[in-house]
Amino acid sequence: MSYINPNEYGSLYFDSKEENAILNVFKNEKIFRYASDKASTTDKFEEMLKKKVNCKYALGVTNGTSGLITALTGCDIKAGDRVLVSSYTFLATALAVKCLEAVPIPLNIDLQNGFDLQDLEEELKKGCKAVIVVQLQGRCFELSKVKCLLEKYNVKLIEDSCQAFGAKINDKYAGTIGDVGVYSFQQFKQISCGEGGAIVTNNKTI
Repeated sequence: MSYINPNEYGSLYFDSKEENAILNVFKNEKIFRYASDKASTTDKFEEMLKKKVNCKYALGVTNGTSGLITALTGCDIKAGDRVLVSSYTFLATALAVKCLEAVPIPLNIDLQNGFDLQDLEEELKKGCKAVIVVQLQGRCFELSKVKCLLEKYNVKLIEDSCQAFGAKINDKYAGTIGDVGVYSFQQFKQISCGEGGAIVTNNKTI
C-alpha cells in the first residue's frame, strides 16, 4: 500500500490493483478508447456504473465540468438561455452554463429540497430551460417537490452530483433523480482516477 499526501483525499491510498489496472490498459488496449472495436476499460466502467446506479445510459467524460457541459447540451441549452443554478456550489457549475453562452441564474438553497421553492417558482415564471441542483459534500436532496414544479413549467432538472457519488435518498442514487446527472472522479472525490467524470440518464434523447 502506497501513501500519498493526507490532504489529497480522493487518492489517499493505492496498491497493486490500481497499478496493474493502469498497466493493463497500456499493454493490452489502445489509450484512446475508440481506436479499437473491442470493449475498452471505459466501456466496461460505463456498464458497471449503469448497474451501480440503476440507469439506462452512462457516458464517461474527462471531468465533472465537461460532464455538466455535455448534460446541458443534451438538454438543448443554447446561447442566451436562462439556467437556474444553486447559489452554493463550486464555480464550475456556473462556468459550464457560460461555456454554452447561456445565462446562469443563482438561486437560494434549501437544505431539505435543494432550492427555496418560492424563489424557484418565481424564477421559473420568468422562463428558463434547465435547473442545476448541486449536491455538495455527499448530500442527496429530496427533490420530489422541485421536480413537480419543473414538470409544471416543462423545465429539465440536471443534478450536479460531482461530490455525491453513491449518496442515496428514498432508494434513488444522486444523479438519477432528475433528467440527467453528473459525477466527478477528480482527485478529491469519493472515487478518483485523478481526473475524470461521467453523465448518467434514463432519457434516450439526452
